[in-house]
Amino acid sequence: MTFLFGKYMSLTHKSQSAIFWSGADVFLRQGLQFFVSILLARLLSPEDFGVVAMLYVFISLAAVFVDSGFMAKGAIAASAAYCAGCRILPLWEPALPS
Repeated sequence: MTFLFGKYMSLTHKSQSAIFWSGADVFLRQGLQFFVSILLARLLSPEDFGVVAMLYVFISLAAVFVDSGFMAKGAIAASAAYCAGCRILPLWEPALPS
């Protein structure tokens, strides 16, 4: 159990707190991106803002992969260690017969 403000948090309270903070993260991130795009639309010419809008598409696609855990799996797979002739495998890779 986690100790917070002089008392222990139950699993229900931890779950509710995690849901709240995850929702706040998504809401604030998307809200900030929306207001920045409005500001850029006012400051840039239409041609320049079109280039920025195309970049937003690629940034959003990259964020989908990062949020789904693509980068974490790649980092684990890239750091798979070899020791004394045996390979330490990530859990999602099948073991090869010896």
